[in-house]
Amino acid sequence: MTPAKYVEFAQKKAKEFDVSFDGDVRTIERMMKDGIPNVGDIYLDYGVQGHKKSRPALDQLRTRIANDNSIDVLVIPRRDRLFRPNHPLDGLLLEAEFSKAGITIVYQDKVVPPTKKGARHDLAQLMVGLVDFDRAGADRRDLARKIILAQIRLAERGYSTGGRPAFGFRRSLVTEQGELVRHLQEGERVRMRGCHVVWQPDESKIDLVRRILGLLKNHPANRVARMLNDEGLPSPDAGRFRTDNGVRHLVSGNWNGTTITNIARNPLLVAINAYGRRSMGDQLRLSSDGVRELEETDFREGEQPKVIRNPSDLHVTGQGAFDPIVDPKEHKALIRDLDRRGATQKAIPRSRNPKMNPLGGRVYDMDCGWLMYRAPYSGSFRYKCGLYDLSHGQQCRHNTIKGPEATAFLLSCIRQRLLAPGLWQKLCERLKQIADREASAGQDDSRIALIQAKQLEVQAELKAVTKSLARAGDEQDLFEALKLEFDELKTQEKNLASQMNELKAKASVDSQDIAEVEKALELAMNLTELADSKMDDFELPRQLFDLTNVRLFVQFQEVEQGKRTVNQLAGGVVTFGAAEPPIEIYSGPTNRKYVKGRRKNHRNGNPQGKPELESTYPTGESKSLGNRSRGDTI
Repeated sequence: MTPAKYVEFAQKKAKEFDVSFDGDVRTIERMMKDGIPNVGDIYLDYGVQGHKKSRPALDQLRTRIANDNSIDVLVIPRRDRLFRPNHPLDGLLLEAEFSKAGITIVYQDKVVPPTKKGARHDLAQLMVGLVDFDRAGADRRDLARKIILAQIRLAERGYSTGGRPAFGFRRSLVTEQGELVRHLQEGERVRMRGCHVVWQPDESKIDLVRRILGLLKNHPANRVARMLNDEGLPSPDAGRFRTDNGVRHLVSGNWNGTTITNIARNPLLVAINAYGRRSMGDQLRLSSDGVRELEETDFREGEQPKVIRNPSDLHVTGQGAFDPIVDPKEHKALIRDLDRRGATQKAIPRSRNPKMNPLGGRVYDMDCGWLMYRAPYSGSFRYKCGLYDLSHGQQCRHNTIKGPEATAFLLSCIRQRLLAPGLWQKLCERLKQIADREASAGQDDSRIALIQAKQLEVQAELKAVTKSLARAGDEQDLFEALKLEFDELKTQEKNLASQMNELKAKASVDSQDIAEVEKALELAMNLTELADSKMDDFELPRQLFDLTNVRLFVQFQEVEQGKRTVNQLAGGVVTFGAAEPPIEIYSGPTNRKYVKGRRKNHRNGNPQGKPELESTYPTGESKSLGNRSRGDTI
């Protein structure tokens, strides 16, 4: 109800300053309902985070002020309605932008006059603005703390903490005594005193969930997904739109293995409501003590916060308001089976486009023996230690190597091997053979011309003999003589055709050999130039790495840079073909729970770091740790 009061405040100030204002209460209510950022003189970022410097309504307002000199007054209820910056100076700079444009900013408790050219800023006004914007940023942090604590309390009591319900469940409004008020429609928001939202089984979908659980006992998740796709059953997100890499598109509606396993792992199946499986946001995050400050591992490059999957000991659980869908013991056994099946591939990132992951499964950290995983980085990509990534920085170190530079280095190594004296001599000899063949190509062309002329001559004679046979009539001796001549000409025609085919085939093979050898030699000579260029398609290097089975093992060392200690590349080993690796490559489970368990047991005196759950993971089941094609992009 507050935005309506803001409109009434703006109408009052418009009369006071004698300026026009075309907004009304109905307009802003419609804007809130339909998500419209601007109608006439009203600019509203409803449901948009206030700390963002670029917001739909704010961007449109700035554009209008820059292009419309007739605007004199900007009415904003409070400074925190304009901006909730992480740094208060950013708020002052935004406010100064409007003041320099000759705009009078009217707040509920103060008026900020426009800034004249060459005039000094009022220090007292700047100090007040700095305090206000600092309070606005602090309010975001206080709100984040309250929300986290409130969601913990709701989860402990088995209530919904927001979001879409998992497949097979729906949102219902219940009283504090657990009595059902009614089921809620998708996207419906209700606030009713003494009532809360819970997730309950959806009878129209729960049978399919039970069937999926039954199939998973004897079939892998991908096969179950194919079965459902073959039957034409829509997936949970069928008919919805989603945005990937800034592009909004319609979901295909097909099932996949990840969707199947997520359904099977849902704790709601045993009537347990879990909160805190992931942490996000730029202010505060869930911890064992309730709330924690963000750490270095919570940020991407460029200071952008990233989503973190929390360990199970941080999850907040509560008893659901319904009986378990499946037997808890059977569900626990199914989870163990799923863990066993995917133990060596779990949590390994995959690239959506293999062309942009030329060294997938070929770069190893010599400090720990782990594969280095591809990750986007500053508009490009790099390879990062898998153990450090999966343990959330608890094990190994933040060892990284830039992807394009590593690709260029390995291409140079292959060129060096390819241009070795012995191999280069063989290439030169092959080229000499091709040159000799080209020299004799002219003779083949002459033979082809002679055969073609002979074919024309034989065809003319056959035509004449055929006419004579038709005229021979009853003269038996003449007919027999002509018949013998006809058969001889046909034999000559057949032999000439065979010779012609052989010569053409030989010419085609020679041409193909020449083209392939020339292409291979050109590639060998230009590998260095290819490595030095800015490649946007790594398909050729990737194929070359596959053919040579090249692998890169890298070492790092700590280097002091000012007040920081960073890990820099110190050396390494390159292997080709079936050469033995210089270190023991890790080939065990990649489950985060397993990885963190190794560290815990190592602290307890077990040098191998083997957790109690090891029996659920077959240590030698799979030798693949390659991050080939599934999960990220530049």
